[in-house]
Amino acid sequence: MGRTQNSKNCSTYRWHVIGNIAGQQIDKKYCSINIFLEEFGGEKTPMNLDKSKVLRLKRKWQNGVKNSEYMKDKTDDLFAKNWNVEFKRINEPRRLKSKVYFN
Repeated sequence: MGRTQNSKNCSTYRWHVIGNIAGQQIDKKYCSINIFLEEFGGEKTPMNLDKSKVLRLKRKWQNGVKNSEYMKDKTDDLFAKNWNVEFKRINEPRRLKSKVYFN
């Protein structure tokens, strides 16, 4: 039997996200981009983020500026205003929280 959708079994942080998303300051570590999207995905921001969009944005936009190698786009103003985020790749063990049960 596999994991349920709501379970989060993560022992290592993979991403440190720093910056500003739609006016919200962020400086937090995440185990995966999917967990990041639980907080900022879908209709939670004006950008309607999904996994493929986050992967494109983190490659194209750095420090609120689009890389010059990419063509101008009609959505550039939206992302320049709402996406000033840096994804740092990390490999940091997560502190485990354990519960003690007494009978």
